Amino acid sequence: MVVLTSPSLRGICRSSFNALLLVTISISLIAYFRVGAPVRDIYDSSITNRPASLTAALFNTSSTSSTSSTPKAEPEDDLVKKHQKFWKEFQEILRSTEPNTPPVWPTQNSREVPAPDGLPDLTPLTRPEVLLIRHAHERFVTTITSPDAPQMTYESGSRGIVTTAGGSFLTVTLVTMRMLRRSGCQLPVEIFVATEQDLKSHLCQKMFPRLNAKCIDLSLLVDGDAEILGENRYFNKFLAMMFSSYDDFLFLDSDNLAVRDPTDMLTSELFKKKGLVTWPDFWKNTASPYSFDIIGVFEDDRIDGTAESGQLLLSKKTHASALLLSSYYNYYGLSHYYPLFSQGGHGEGDKDTFLPAAMSLGLPWYHVQEQNEMAGKWDADTFIPVTMIQYDPIKDASHNEWLAKHPEPPYPGDEEPQDTKKKATYDAWAAEDDKQRPQVTFVHHNMFKLKPNTIFNEGSVTVSTDGNYNRLWGTLEDSTSRFGGIDMEHRMWSELCTATCDLEEAGQIDYDSNWEGNQEQEQQQGEEEQSSDNNESPSKQESGKKTDLRGEPEPDTSCWHCRNFMKSVFREDLKRRGALFGRPAKGNE
Repeated sequence: MVVLTSPSLRGICRSSFNALLLVTISISLIAYFRVGAPVRDIYDSSITNRPASLTAALFNTSSTSSTSSTPKAEPEDDLVKKHQKFWKEFQEILRSTEPNTPPVWPTQNSREVPAPDGLPDLTPLTRPEVLLIRHAHERFVTTITSPDAPQMTYESGSRGIVTTAGGSFLTVTLVTMRMLRRSGCQLPVEIFVATEQDLKSHLCQKMFPRLNAKCIDLSLLVDGDAEILGENRYFNKFLAMMFSSYDDFLFLDSDNLAVRDPTDMLTSELFKKKGLVTWPDFWKNTASPYSFDIIGVFEDDRIDGTAESGQLLLSKKTHASALLLSSYYNYYGLSHYYPLFSQGGHGEGDKDTFLPAAMSLGLPWYHVQEQNEMAGKWDADTFIPVTMIQYDPIKDASHNEWLAKHPEPPYPGDEEPQDTKKKATYDAWAAEDDKQRPQVTFVHHNMFKLKPNTIFNEGSVTVSTDGNYNRLWGTLEDSTSRFGGIDMEHRMWSELCTATCDLEEAGQIDYDSNWEGNQEQEQQQGEEEQSSDNNESPSKQESGKKTDLRGEPEPDTSCWHCRNFMKSVFREDLKRRGALFGRPAKGNE
């Protein structure tokens, strides 16, 4: 062993050591801020910014555990086992609380009966049958609200979007995801599929991850119970919501397009206060009078209309029991609760099971008051409905508060002479009312599916009886007025065509075998566009992606069917679009 005895030598070594230590610390700090920062941000940033794959891989998603700034990682196998355990225990509760009566069958469909002033009574039940169904309901509620009830596994405080898809509807979901990202929404998405085949598809493995969307196999989580996945298609929606890793979530049907960023809905005071938000459907409430006795709700507490479940906001932290009770209604939906809640009404199914669950449990909820609308196209003298439009719940709530303070004044009438003072008062109120009304947030394409592999087939509503392509959501003026000055249908087609071209390039769809469009018209338009492209200046050709008069990027038109559709439908609108926005049209851009 060497011993340093010279003070000067020890001083030199001490100085060298301090310098080396300083360098080491500096390198460590640089490495931390340059390399470690992304890892640190995973724990410090909001859950809304985390990729969905990181959530499952890095965090303990149990709702019963306390939240931590550095959650422990949980192996995926352990997470699957927790879901399987929950499902096994929950399914046992479902089976043990079965209504012990024959299936409920209305004597008539409520849609075939003239709407009465009250609720129609079309479901004959004896008093003993009502009591048996009610007692089963009470046993279920008692069990799921007890301290030892099975607990869903999810990450406390997390937020995201949940949907279900499968088979050919995976391509529809791709369009939905592209529109969601186009709206500016960065929330992670969980797409629940019913088969391993769907999970291994090119869409789930390659295309959805690029959009921060992750496919999850339901068949694995229910431990291979294929019967439950195929018996009632609505129930898959509830499995997805129960198995989702998100605490607060927006459920979107796979064919529902978000035309504005819905992120603020999940952080709004309205949602924090209510915990459940639903949207209206077109139809009146046709629930059986017996249903209120069974679930323990006063008939006067019902809403006049019905709910539409293409979109739903729910917080598991406050409304887990409502989700479980809704699941119970759907588990026995075909045999009991769909007839009880609807009696064969329009759209009978899961949509009318959310609000009754919250009411039965005494939980808060909010139902959007702005009535949904139907959008479509005119073909000759026939209106063809295509899609359903829904509105922003936050602005809807504030609009209702405004109406409570500013009730509608008396209408002055249309006959002359009008009372000028009354007319001025009413016109001022109407103008302010228009400003207060909510914006369109969702366009639910439930009447005509945006399936890239069939949308241009013979008989599609994209082609009118005269053989020409046309808009689906109304005129240009309709679109710009409805969507705050934006031609939202043009945006939708842009994303749809990009998705179509991506799918075709990846070999996922093939239009050559099923295209039935106007070949002569397409060839002529293709030649015109080629000529237009050849005459462009070099600077324009080199400038990258083209834009229309409003700066909207045109889609990748490498697929000839989408390119020609876009040119055919929107070319004539360019001049009018320029006039609407106060800009001159420039040729045939």
